[in-house]
Amino acid sequence: MEELAPGWLTTEFLTQCLHNEDGYPNVEVTQFSVFRAAPIEENRASCPLRVKIKYKDNKTSDHLQHLSLIIKSELKEGSVKEFVDSFECCESVFYQHFLPKTVPLLETSVFAKSFFSPKFSIVALEDLKENGFVMANKYKGLDFEHCRLFMSAIATLHAVSYAVIKEDPKFIESLGKEKLYTNDSPIQCAYKLMILSGMR
Repeated sequence: MEELAPGWLTTEFLTQCLHNEDGYPNVEVTQFSVFRAAPIEENRASCPLRVKIKYKDNKTSDHLQHLSLIIKSELKEGSVKEFVDSFECCESVFYQHFLPKTVPLLETSVFAKSFFSPKFSIVALEDLKENGFVMANKYKGLDFEHCRLFMSAIATLHAVSYAVIKEDPKFIESLGKEKLYTNDSPIQCAYKLMILSGMR
């Protein structure tokens, strides 16, 4: 059987993820199991894992509770890894630095809750499957209603991004230079090919 859990994914790592969240100040993760969160053949830009956690509210408690997280780790090798590495942990910056600034501005969340990660390049998210959400098939695409919902959510995120930058103009500078939409970007050709192939 394939070993899915990376060496850094331990009960201590998961306990630290929870300790930094409201409602989990004294929890102790006792055990966990790891499953693929997406088919390996989909060639995603990360290694998404579904981690089923059992934890206690504190060390003296005998009552076990359950929580499921999606843990996204870096690819270990391959050309896709080189492509993703050029973004310099943009996704981690997005979840750990940008999204917290948007929460006070939104009446309804349009994204999964992110958890603290002791390892900056690793993204820890709530498992939306627990709330009835289903991952769409990337090859079949979305129906019109789900496309409409996506465009509404992305428009909301775009608007709140403007509000964040207006309130804190220097924040955008802290994110670094544009890494994708520039003609001199080393990954621009690969990105154009990806877009064109997706439009067929």
